[in-house]
Amino acid sequence: MRGTTPPCCFAERRVDGTRCGCTTATYGALAEYVRAEGFGLVVVDNASDVYDGDEIHRPTVRAFVRDLARLVRPSGGAVLLLSHVDKMTSRSGKLANGEAYSGSTAWHNSVRSRLFLLEVEPGQLELSHQKSNLGPRREPLRLEWLGGDVMRVAQAGFVAALEAQSDTRALLSLLHEFAARGEYVTTAVTSRTNAARLFAREKQFPKHLTTADVFALLRDAERDQLIRREQYRGADRKPRECWALTNSGHALIGVAATAATSSDSQVTAVTAVAQGACGDCGDFAGGVWGEERAQKPPHFEPERDA
Repeated sequence: MRGTTPPCCFAERRVDGTRCGCTTATYGALAEYVRAEGFGLVVVDNASDVYDGDEIHRPTVRAFVRDLARLVRPSGGAVLLLSHVDKMTSRSGKLANGEAYSGSTAWHNSVRSRLFLLEVEPGQLELSHQKSNLGPRREPLRLEWLGGDVMRVAQAGFVAALEAQSDTRALLSLLHEFAARGEYVTTAVTSRTNAARLFAREKQFPKHLTTADVFALLRDAERDQLIRREQYRGADRKPRECWALTNSGHALIGVAATAATSSDSQVTAVTAVAQGACGDCGDFAGGVWGEERAQKPPHFEPERDA
C-alpha cells in the first residue's frame, strides 16, 4: 500500500485549543491488515505521506512514532520508517557530529535505531548507523549505485572480503560436484572446458562473477592451498592438468574428503576414451555439454614410478 494513495495515517488536530495528534481510519485499516497477516516487518515510505502534522512539534511526533510501533507489537516485529531530509540537513550529515535528521529531536529520540543514507559523491553512498538502543552501532557501509534499481555493496574492506569468501565457497562447491560426477575442470584458461565456462551454466554459480573473477578466485584458492593441480592424460594421451580440492578445501565447504582426494599425491593419470577431443586442449569432450565439458572415464588410477 503506497502512502500517497490513501489518506494519511496520523493527523494533527486541536482539541479545546490544544494541539494534539490522532490516528485515522487508514491507520486502523493498516493495523488490521498487519495483524491478520502477522507481518514481522512493516516498511513505511515515507513519513511525509503518512504524517499530517508539524514535524517540529515533539508531542505529536512522539505519539506518531509510538502508534507505528503498536502496529507490530503483537508479532514482536519492527517498523522501518523512511524519511527524506532537506539539502541543508544532508550537507550537515557530511560533517563530523552533524545532525543527520530534520525536524524535532523527537524523530531521533523516539526510535530505537536510526540509519542515515548519504551520497558522498556521485554513485557512491554511505549507510551509517547513527543510533542503537539495543546494542552497539555497526560500522558504516559503503554502497554503489551505478544505475538501475538496485544498490550494491562497494568492493572494499571487510564486506568485500566476506563476499569474496562466499564466492570462493561457491566455486569450490561446484568443483566438488563436478568431481563427484566423475568430471574434471581443467586449469587451462583458454580451453573450451575452462572453469569459468563450465561453472557459469550451473544454478549455484554466483552470476555477478566475470570470467576474470573466476580465474582470480581460483588462483587465490590455490595460494591458500584450498585446491591443487592434478595431472591427467587427455584423448591425445598428452599430460594435462585439472583442479582438485585439498583437505582444506573440503573443510571450507563442509564436506569430507574421499580416500582418493585425501592423499598427498599430486599426480593422477587418466586413460581417456577415444571420443571427440577438445581441439584447443586435447581434453575428452564427452558429457552433458558436448565439446565444452570434460569427463573422466570410468576407470583411473594414480601413476606409479616404474
